[in-house]
Amino acid sequence: MLKAMALAATHIRFALELRDALAVTDLSKYLSGTMYPDSRAYTGVRREVTHDSALFARDLLLLNDFEKGWAMHLRCDLIQGRAMEILFPDELAESIVQDDEWMFRTALKLLQSLDDSSTYDAPQFARMMTHVETPNGEPYEKVRSFYAFVADIFEHTPLTILSEVSLWEKTGMKEKLIQAIIVRTEALASDASAMRRVKQLYSLMRESEDWGVVTRL
Repeated sequence: MLKAMALAATHIRFALELRDALAVTDLSKYLSGTMYPDSRAYTGVRREVTHDSALFARDLLLLNDFEKGWAMHLRCDLIQGRAMEILFPDELAESIVQDDEWMFRTALKLLQSLDDSSTYDAPQFARMMTHVETPNGEPYEKVRSFYAFVADIFEHTPLTILSEVSLWEKTGMKEKLIQAIIVRTEALASDASAMRRVKQLYSLMRESEDWGVVTRL
């Protein structure tokens, strides 16, 4: 089954807001780590390898900066998923009935990413993802290229739906699926009630106990 995950602008925002609590000293390593798990879409590493929540069960402060970023990626995905279930319970229930949950969540995440990108200097921080590690033996150049693809999303601001999906085009997602995501996202974007709730997602994520655990380190 396809898994929906938070998109770049959301992951970077999330990581930046928690960097001080984690005592991060190398921001390039940290931000590269926070986007590393999704490089699997390009390198072919299995999702359960890069998104295993048990990877960083130990004290977060004992991790290096790349690992801290990676750990925040996993935490962001988890917290965002729960926030969606609180704000969109009926729509998610219906999407499950229609076997459309992944598409619905992906459209929500895309819209949240657009909203999050407007809250900080996303292009500046996306360009900082220059540190490359290959902890699962993936090709170095593919990971490096993935980071470049992510930075390209922010080449023109404000971010748009088309600039967001350019990453999926470059990493090999089928065009038919991309077009279906665009259609679903545009439909949600025209729904005033849905958009009000999309704009509440990040603030709800910040209220999560999983966020609080990090800020209390």
